[in-house]
Amino acid sequence: MSAEERLTLAQLLEVLGGDEGFLDEAREAGLIHDDEGYDLVVVERVRVARTLVRELDVNWPGVEVVLRLREELAVTRQQVHRLAKALEEKRGDER
Repeated sequence: MSAEERLTLAQLLEVLGGDEGFLDEAREAGLIHDDEGYDLVVVERVRVARTLVRELDVNWPGVEVVLRLREELAVTRQQVHRLAKALEEKRGDER
């Protein structure tokens, strides 16, 4: 699936193993909204949320915290990568 590709509701349901009840819960919790399609970010959020709720018995406020922290960690990793690359380039310029 490319970054621009969007899944239909039926495809999203397939990713979730047909767990329609979870989709209803995710809607009620505000995790997803009925759209024309679901991008890779939404699909990953829903997949992780399902694991947290169904397998680890995390409540919805906990799911929100975990998802937010995962997203913050991803942004931080990108920033560290950019800083490391800039530092490497600067060291190369000094030689």
